[in-house]
Amino acid sequence: MVTVLLFASARVAAEKRQMCVNGTSAAAVIQALLEIKPALAPVMPHCSVMIDGVRVLDLSINVDENSEVAILPPVSGGAI
Repeated sequence: MVTVLLFASARVAAEKRQMCVNGTSAAAVIQALLEIKPALAPVMPHCSVMIDGVRVLDLSINVDENSEVAILPPVSGGAI
């Protein structure tokens, strides 16, 4: 199973900070998340996805059972 870390609004929507799901690609992992936690659906289109600490844009990239997928919603800050 792939470990998925959820941050900020994704964590709130899922009501969990970490989940384990099956999937062989980033897209399959996200689909599995949405099936388990449909409340993530409005959040996911705005999120960045990282696999093992590297941001990915192509969700067809393969993952394995030792992969760690992070779901990162956009974050805003104050004045610099």
